[in-house]
Amino acid sequence: MIYGKQLEKAYYFVLKGKNGSIRWEKKFPFITTIHKGNTNKVNLDLVFITSNSLIKLIII
Repeated sequence: MIYGKQLEKAYYFVLKGKNGSIRWEKKFPFITTIHKGNTNKVNLDLVFITSNSLIKLIII
């Protein structure tokens, strides 16, 4: 899963691969390259984390 937290006007994602590897990426709020679905490395479901709740975004 990709988990994003909006922090300092950027999104920080932790990408967890199927083999258990973890890496961080910083992206700015305009998300244009993440699509719903799977790649061979990362499940591209996006969860936007706020301080109050988890909101699952539907990426079209």
